[in-house]
Amino acid sequence: MNRRGFIEELEKRFTELFQASKKGNVPSAQQRHKLEGFVEAGVYLNLVRHAEVEELIERVHLLVFRMTRKEHKEKNAASWSQSKIDYSSYDAPTFERLSNQKTD
Repeated sequence: MNRRGFIEELEKRFTELFQASKKGNVPSAQQRHKLEGFVEAGVYLNLVRHAEVEELIERVHLLVFRMTRKEHKEKNAASWSQSKIDYSSYDAPTFERLSNQKTD
């Protein structure tokens, strides 16, 4: 495989990953590791540099999500901060919570 072919394949894989993510399908650890391994193989074979991969990721992310990774991260952080979740019921250790449920 030559450099151009590798970069095209890498772009295809990132596009598929981001499109699936956009649809709500979180990639499994196995999928992420496989992609990371593919990237590292390209770096090892001098087909691509890490900086080029970062640029490619940013470009593909922008095409798929219509926002940069930074903007996407900020948007997601904002949506999490707006949803206030009350975790107080988990303040007690699990064994206490479970024993309280059995006596109720």
